[in-house]
Amino acid sequence: MKNMPTIERNPNPRIMIRCPKTGKLVYIGKHAYDQAMLEAMQLSGGSVACPHCKETHAWTKADAVLES
Repeated sequence: MKNMPTIERNPNPRIMIRCPKTGKLVYIGKHAYDQAMLEAMQLSGGSVACPHCKETHAWTKADAVLES
């Protein structure tokens, strides 16, 4: 049997928001180990400079997703 490649999960995925103009994910500067940790975090929101559309996006915890 051939050696199958292993798929490694990022042990500390980045928290992202989606750019409303391009739909691409933007890193907000924070990490979470998993979805449960993200849900338990007290994220107050903020703003982030978007590298895709070059604008600044305001975000809330409801906008946050984990990088896959």
